[in-house]
Amino acid sequence: MPTHTDETTGRLIRQLTAVPAGATLAYFRMPRNLPDGRVVIHATHDGGGLMALEAESGDLSPLAQPPGTLLRLRESDGLAWFWDAGTRELWEQVLPSGEARLVATVPEDVAGGVQDITGDGKTLIGATAECEPSDINDIFSGDYRRMWRWIYRKRSATLWAYNVVSGERTELVALPEHNIQHVDTSPTDPGLLKFAQDGLAVFDQRIHTVRTDGSDWRAIRPQAPGEWIHHEFWWPQAASSSHGEAIGFKYMDRRGDATLHEQPWGEYAPRPLQLGIANLRGEQVYLSDPLEHYHSHLNVSSDGRIVTGEGTHDHSFACAGVFDLGETRLKLEPMATVHTPYVPAAAQGVECHISPDGKWLLFNDTCDGVKQVCAVEVSW
Repeated sequence: MPTHTDETTGRLIRQLTAVPAGATLAYFRMPRNLPDGRVVIHATHDGGGLMALEAESGDLSPLAQPPGTLLRLRESDGLAWFWDAGTRELWEQVLPSGEARLVATVPEDVAGGVQDITGDGKTLIGATAECEPSDINDIFSGDYRRMWRWIYRKRSATLWAYNVVSGERTELVALPEHNIQHVDTSPTDPGLLKFAQDGLAVFDQRIHTVRTDGSDWRAIRPQAPGEWIHHEFWWPQAASSSHGEAIGFKYMDRRGDATLHEQPWGEYAPRPLQLGIANLRGEQVYLSDPLEHYHSHLNVSSDGRIVTGEGTHDHSFACAGVFDLGETRLKLEPMATVHTPYVPAAAQGVECHISPDGKWLLFNDTCDGVKQVCAVEVSW
């Protein structure tokens, strides 16, 4: 496997993949670990678009899969669900080598796009949306006028649940002025999910939870105008002390920030970034001291011991640091330089991930013009 000494950190970087068309870890908040300790990555091969990667050896094995795209992986036993939007079929398969099984075909009158499935495989979560014509590239343009134009476009959405056993559709939430994004079902409670509104999350409430029967819709970490919360993710239950399952998030206090109109992006704001955690009652239970740099995403290892950061336009590093719920000082140390060009709001697609054994920080980087999965040993 190709290796090199990082030009800034001096650490040994291992390029784990060399797939001609590229290989990547999935979006930061998505489950990735198989029960055998390997990590599922996206890489095209003759049998599909998923491979299993062993971080220690770099061994890479193609995964056979049913039609459609991976919707959700249950890390405890490797059961994965796949959604085929063309045929409206839901499939399931135990990865890495189980047989695929057709679970259900969803009727055409269940309108909208499927976004997730509960951890028991019984309930699909989807949304219908109406949006005026807009250009998603406005977000990534670096032009604040285009950014605000996209933020304030007219739209509305409805979040729904569909029981694949009974065929019952339940309306969960109606948002008359927003679309719905970042839908994530709970890893431990099959009756619970979280979602986000697609506003700027400075003037709008970002994190919400609701039960799959439509009850108990609540705001997680209620925000005052000017408080910026973004990029929420499930925090491991084992690492939450007495708080049970929790939700981590990025926090920035932009109250009184005169630059907000012309700098709506967090990475260019003159305020520090912090890591926050809230319990499922919506209460904040942890807020770190200001971090040394902005990070496009923050994430946590499956055991809650290590927090990762993805750097930003002027601090292009995959970072990691030891986490202690009782200590607000959190130092994220640069582990590896990221060479992918930076795009405002879209960042660099680093998608940091700590291997199940806690030894390796895996991340996406551009190698010879395409994304590949790389690794650096976690040490302090």
